[in-house]
Amino acid sequence: MKENDQSRLDLTKSLEMEPNNQEYNEVLWDLTKSLEIEPNNAFALSYPLRYRGMILYMMEEYDKSLLDLTKPLEIDSDSLSYCDAIMNDLTKEKMYS
Repeated sequence: MKENDQSRLDLTKSLEMEPNNQEYNEVLWDLTKSLEIEPNNAFALSYPLRYRGMILYMMEEYDKSLLDLTKPLEIDSDSLSYCDAIMNDLTKEKMYS
């Protein structure tokens, strides 16, 4: 099964389990589609993965969130500014939740 198909199944399943997450799921789907444009470009991936990871974090999908938040570092381990941005996002999320 292609990764895109699996993502669609995951989003559909989460929507069935929690219909209030529909807005999150729509954004997640858009972000997932944008990741297909340049799948090996850390710079191009960083924003969609960052925001998709944060949405998954807010939905308490911590394992999936961690995968998204660390993928750009697997491609380009010199992304220190990316690490800093993620830490800032997670700190803000904890303060407001």
